[in-house]
Amino acid sequence: MLLIHNPLSFDRGLFVLLQVLSQLLAVFGKALYF
Repeated sequence: MLLIHNPLSFDRGLFVLLQVLSQLLAVFGKALYF
């Protein structure tokens, strides 16, 4: 509930999460292709 109280912190956390997910997808993509 604290995350909803602080939009800036929530947006930053969401951005970091998306960055991590994109990196994981890139790693899995390379593993599948090679």
